[in-house]
Amino acid sequence: MKTNRTGAALLLVFVTWSSPTQAAFAQSQVEVRGRISGPIRSKLTGPSYGEHVKGNFALVVQGETSLLGAITLHRTVVLHRPKPVGRITSLVVDPSVRGQGLGRALVLAAEEAVVQAGCGLLEVTSHQRRTDAHSFYRHLAYEQTSFRFAKVFA
Repeated sequence: MKTNRTGAALLLVFVTWSSPTQAAFAQSQVEVRGRISGPIRSKLTGPSYGEHVKGNFALVVQGETSLLGAITLHRTVVLHRPKPVGRITSLVVDPSVRGQGLGRALVLAAEEAVVQAGCGLLEVTSHQRRTDAHSFYRHLAYEQTSFRFAKVFA
């Protein structure tokens, strides 16, 4: 069992994507993210959410009565790397418990999970204006290795 910076035990739950678990996870993400950003609700509970789940998994920190944080991950095989690549696709910690080491514990647990899944690299992208997130990842020994370009299609 992991502990946070204050030494409190964290219940880390590995979430796979069977239908009942997926639905429960989506609901718990809505509970946590709803306190952060309302538009996330439709992305997590809409009809397309469950369509692209192969290679995806999550770790959550469960409090006594609610979800305190979650990290979602994706594992993919790419032609230019000798091992699969893991990617952090989201990291969220309830605002009421931020600064207590939950985010760090989730990232460290994610690192262990992707290594066990055969990955040789864990990457994360973060919007350029999220300087607090950049500092967080640098503190965890992540290096900026590239620029990301995106094009949105309707």
